Amino acid sequence: MIQFAYALIVSMVLSSNLSAQMSQSGTTVINLAGKQRMLTQKMSKEALLIIKGIEVEKNQADLQKTITLFDKTLHGLRNGDEAMGLPPTQDPQILKQLDQSIKLWHLFEKFLKQVVEGRVDQNTLKAVEMANMPLLEMMNKTVHQYETLYESSLSPNLAKTINLAGRERMLIQKMTKELLLIANHVESDTFIKSLQGGGNLFHAKLSELMQDLETIKDPKLVSQLKEVQRLWKEYQEIILNTELSSHGAQHFNKKEKEMIQKMSRELVAVAKRIDEQHYQIHLGETEELFDSTLKALIHGDTQLGITPTKDPTIQEALHRVEELWQEYRPIIVNVDTSPQALRKAMEINMPLLQAMDKVVKLYEAQP
Repeated sequence: MIQFAYALIVSMVLSSNLSAQMSQSGTTVINLAGKQRMLTQKMSKEALLIIKGIEVEKNQADLQKTITLFDKTLHGLRNGDEAMGLPPTQDPQILKQLDQSIKLWHLFEKFLKQVVEGRVDQNTLKAVEMANMPLLEMMNKTVHQYETLYESSLSPNLAKTINLAGRERMLIQKMTKELLLIANHVESDTFIKSLQGGGNLFHAKLSELMQDLETIKDPKLVSQLKEVQRLWKEYQEIILNTELSSHGAQHFNKKEKEMIQKMSRELVAVAKRIDEQHYQIHLGETEELFDSTLKALIHGDTQLGITPTKDPTIQEALHRVEELWQEYRPIIVNVDTSPQALRKAMEINMPLLQAMDKVVKLYEAQP
């Protein structure tokens, strides 16, 4: 009887220790998987700062560190990393998701390394813009899968809270990235060079915009775009009908220079405004999501299943995030891309991220 009781006690202790280990590894995995979402946007932000010419050497060094951290964490989530506190993933669905993320990562990493090496142009800008979101979406799905996997071993709603608090870190970087996408608008020189070299890039951009003609609500933009198309056709006709003589060549050179500058100026105005409208919509959505989630973490939200924390340390950390957010928010709401606003945004961006990271770690340490 005594032996049975002793065995029962040992079994209960071992079970308790295993449960504690599961709880600790679960919060670590959800935190670091969530952090990967943030890193996709941080890398994009750093690349766009370099393309914009802001603190190039510093941001090149920062970007290389972020690339290394993202790569290490991604493989740590899949295969385990003792130093990071990550157990190897066993769930077949999550493994499949991670393998897809690794494929997307290798594609994105190639463009980021070009930026680190100083090979930046409008094509690189477009590649960074297009490649970051599929990777973010893939990592977001992975976080939700980990949340489902570990929620039964954690305190009620703790997995969801860590996920949402971790998402706030990503949204901070995403807002800054979207602000920089607006600031990094297409330059006239790109289209001028394209027209001088055969017009392939110019024609591709014009065709892309003409396909979106029905979705453009601004009548002024529609009118400008049709004018660019008219000028492009006129330019093609001039090329085809130019006399093969010295007088014809002189006349063509003068006319070509005028038309190239006018077409480029008009197309840049249209492309810039459409891009700005597109990014402004996304920026507004990101700002609203960050703000509503922060309020939910501070005050609770029954729809999200979040109860306000009673831990005074977490409350204090959340109010610090709120203070920094009140400084940062006007820049985002007003879509202010002036040099002064961008400088202030860069000054607040990392302290805000660090303050939010502290909140996530405090939640992660909850029993």
